[in-house]
Amino acid sequence: MRLTETGAPLATAVRDRHLSAVLAALMDKPLARKEIAERTGISFTTITVLAQFLIASGLVEEVASSAPARSRGRPRTPLRLVEGRRGKVVLGINIGDSDVACAAYSLTGERIEAAEEAVPGREPGQVLEGVASLARGVVERIGRSRVLGVGVSTGGVIDFEGGRVVYGPLRGWKDVEVRAYLTETLGVPVVVDESVRTLALLRLWWEREQADSMMVVFAQRVVGSALVIHGELYRGPGATAGDISHMPVAGGPGIQCPCGAVDCAGMLLTNTAVLERAIELGLLPPAAPPSAINATAGANAEQLGELRRERAVRLGETIGHLLEIIDPEKLILVGGIGTADEVELCLDTARRRGRTTTGRSGHQIEHWSYDHSIWARASAALALDEVMRHPTRSLDAVSG
Repeated sequence: MRLTETGAPLATAVRDRHLSAVLAALMDKPLARKEIAERTGISFTTITVLAQFLIASGLVEEVASSAPARSRGRPRTPLRLVEGRRGKVVLGINIGDSDVACAAYSLTGERIEAAEEAVPGREPGQVLEGVASLARGVVERIGRSRVLGVGVSTGGVIDFEGGRVVYGPLRGWKDVEVRAYLTETLGVPVVVDESVRTLALLRLWWEREQADSMMVVFAQRVVGSALVIHGELYRGPGATAGDISHMPVAGGPGIQCPCGAVDCAGMLLTNTAVLERAIELGLLPPAAPPSAINATAGANAEQLGELRRERAVRLGETIGHLLEIIDPEKLILVGGIGTADEVELCLDTARRRGRTTTGRSGHQIEHWSYDHSIWARASAALALDEVMRHPTRSLDAVSG
């Protein structure tokens, strides 16, 4: 059933805003229609119409309440999102440097189905064929009619509006039309964005982050950031919002960046940069994996620790500059940058820098640990964000 069939005289933008508010309210817990109206500020009459539409669409269901009636009249029947294998799902796909992860999640973030496999190579057609094959298997096991949308993430410069990878350093991609290929192949709506941005959306929707402005800074193999303001991910008019890889880092050794400058953040603050420096100094063999920089015992462990601490201070200074420029209510650092003491050194440096230059103490800065499965989950949060911003369009696409 389409919402226009109910006769609700709502413009699409207002309708979508109301539907999103109802769905967001139900992510926390089941609520009666009157409670939703009180929480969202939407009239009870409109909530009744929206609830009818969401129930018919299979996103929401009524649930019998065990609480005794508090007053006479019609009982308050709670509504809840349909969860588990009965409900609608969003798919997340992360394209890494050598593997692809795909997982389906309920609207409340429950993992329903997952698959992962190595997809080597650099040629876009070959890689995307492998991505599509993996995702098709997940879609077929779930049922295409249950999939509201697919979020695809990868590293690099991503044109969100165009659905293409402008530049993907992990596989050397340039101007690759990811969305068009996967939409046609999978037969469901697809959105594509940069990986760090999807982490911010994961915090927003499934970690239920309450900060009015939030910045996520990622530092591991690459450096990047993402900014959420008033519940909206800021993408800017182009494709490079959040790219901090060319921020200058003071006091560096003068390493040349491909951009022409020296001591850019991307050349000094990544785990790759620490690894290359360790190899250059003879602390690690040329074929050492990136994880080797985290050694805390054995030969050269002390010198490796010095390199990690040096990076922690430089990263903290860079985060301090971001506090100066953006001044977010909360800043979240993501990535494995060393031991707990080294992480705290980084955060303390950032707080000190922010306090010195902004005159404001008490910046909310935290470190967010994660495992490999976060990338598919974050990519699914990208799909959820699209559903929440354009619920009518998403549901119309599913219903055909």
